[in-house]
Amino acid sequence: MLGHDHGHGHGHDHDHSHVPDSPRRLLAVVALTTTIFLAEAIGGWLTGSLALLADAGHMLTDAAGLIMALVALLIGRRAATDSSTYGLRRAEVLAALVNALTVLGIGIVIAYGAVRRMTGEEVEIHTTPMIIVAVVGLVANLIGMMLLAAPAKDSVNIRGAYLHVLVDALGSVAVIISGIVIAATGWNAIDAVISLLLAGLIVPRSVQLLLRCLGILMERTPAGIDAAEIRAALEAIDGVAEVHDLHVWSVSGTEVLLTAHLVADPAADPGCDLLDAAQDVLRERFGIDHSTIQIEEPAHAGHEADMHP
Repeated sequence: MLGHDHGHGHGHDHDHSHVPDSPRRLLAVVALTTTIFLAEAIGGWLTGSLALLADAGHMLTDAAGLIMALVALLIGRRAATDSSTYGLRRAEVLAALVNALTVLGIGIVIAYGAVRRMTGEEVEIHTTPMIIVAVVGLVANLIGMMLLAAPAKDSVNIRGAYLHVLVDALGSVAVIISGIVIAATGWNAIDAVISLLLAGLIVPRSVQLLLRCLGILMERTPAGIDAAEIRAALEAIDGVAEVHDLHVWSVSGTEVLLTAHLVADPAADPGCDLLDAAQDVLRERFGIDHSTIQIEEPAHAGHEADMHP
């Protein structure tokens, strides 16, 4: 293997921390969600609105999901140790996975309840308190979305929490529309119809988040990253004869990690700094700051075959 003295003087930034006030934002949204759950649960029981009760049940699971996201965020910030060399960032992905499964389950339950209501006997619905509670819930959800919008861009965990609040906002809008239609026309079935439409919005978003979490846990190549294109770019570097053992993955869904073996061309200029050139290509063309590159002589291929039969 080629000897190589590499100094990290390129100012690489390996800080993958989230927005500093993310825990406080999550805590504020938890307080809002819990308050609105109580209001909607009582309001749904008093008014007879299935849509309002469904949204209250969603709020309850949201509060639990948001607390889980907050705990996972705090755990994920713990520093790496010898026993957890990547730290505990994967806890955020696990929390997002549970959140996605929870929202998916809620969507199925809402759809089932709506179908039963549509095929069962009609229930009297009191629209005025129903609409008032839904409006209050909508305002709270919009505030929650504003609090989580920025950190959701940098964390799959907070994106899962943001999904909860977004669906809650849609639920509040649906309840408001349902109440207005019932008050204006007396068509109570709209309550079940709106609930069914809400389920149709919930399920695809939760499945999308679920698939992303599973991809991260299976250490698939992150979305937007083309491993074949990276291999071709590295092989195009002057002095590189071959690239093998290329692996690209993510621990938490935010940063991209890469390892690769570069076989040096024996005819190349021995002064060529392959490691610096490779890391510059990865950083500038693909936005990958965290990479581990092994430079090898062609004769090392036999050892690779022994290690990787």
